[in-house]
Amino acid sequence: MRRARFWAALSFAAWLCLPVAAGGPDDKPGATAARAIPGLTTPSRKALLAVPQTGRIKELVAREGQYVAAGDLIAVLDDDAQQTRVLLAKLKAECSLKIELGRVEYERAVGVLERLEQLRGESLAAAHEIRQAQADADSARLRWSLAQSEQQLDRQDFVLQSQLLDLLRLRAPFAGYVAEQHKEVGETVEAREAIVTLALLDPLTVVADCPLELARFVRPGASVTVRPADDQWPSRSASVTLASQVADPASQTLRLKLDVSNPDNVWIAGMKVLVEFPSGPTAAASGAPTACGVGP
Repeated sequence: MRRARFWAALSFAAWLCLPVAAGGPDDKPGATAARAIPGLTTPSRKALLAVPQTGRIKELVAREGQYVAAGDLIAVLDDDAQQTRVLLAKLKAECSLKIELGRVEYERAVGVLERLEQLRGESLAAAHEIRQAQADADSARLRWSLAQSEQQLDRQDFVLQSQLLDLLRLRAPFAGYVAEQHKEVGETVEAREAIVTLALLDPLTVVADCPLELARFVRPGASVTVRPADDQWPSRSASVTLASQVADPASQTLRLKLDVSNPDNVWIAGMKVLVEFPSGPTAAASGAPTACGVGP
C-alpha cells in the first residue's frame, strides 16, 4: 500500500513539472511548443521625489494616481519670503542709476581736466591743479566701472535667488504616475524627505525567474511574448534587457528582465503575466529532462 502511494505521489509531481505549452492536446511529438514562465510587471523607473531643504508644504499640485509629464509641477513649499527676495534682487539688477551717475561724474571730471590742459598752454593753470583734475577724472572713471560691476553682481544675485525659489518647487524629473503621496498640505518636510513616489509605466519592466534549460532563448535583445494572466488584456511583445549570468543554485533559475512598450498605459504595474517563447521540440519528443529534472 505504501509503495502504491509513493508511485502515485511521484507521478503527480512529475506531471506538475511538465513544461507549460501553448499548444493543445492534439500537438504531435516534434512540434514547436511555446514555453511559458510566470512573471510580474513593475515600473521601469521609480523615484522618491523630495526637495533639498526644510519647509512647509504650501500646495500639492499633483495628487496620488495622477499622470504628470516631465517638468510638471508636483508640490510647492512655503515660498513667500523667497519670492520677496527675488523681487528685490530683480529691482536691483534692473536699476542703472548708479551707472548713469558714474558716467555723468566721469564726463564732468574729464571736461574739467581738458579745460585745465588748455589753460596750461596759456600759462593760466598751475601744475598741481592739473594733477588734481587728473586724479578726479581717474576716480570718477573707477566709480563708473564699479557701478557697472555692481550691476553685474546684482544680476547674478537675481539668478541665484530665482534658483533658490525654484528649489522650493518640486517638479517631475520624468513622465509617470504619482504612485504614492507621503505628505499633505501644511506638513513640514525635512531636507530630502520624500513627498511623493513617481513611477514610469512606459515601458513597463517584467521580472521573472527563468529555468536554466531555457537560458539559451533569453539572450539580451531577444523578442518574446508576454501574456497577462487575466485575459482582459491582450498579449504584447517584449524585449529582453537582462538575462543574469549568475543563477540561483537552489532553484536553478536566472533573473530575467524585459521591457514591454505601454504607450496607452493600459497595462499596470504589479500585474501577473506569463512570458512565452519558443523552446524548440517538446521535452517528450526529444527525451530531454523537463524543468524540474523529471524525465518521461
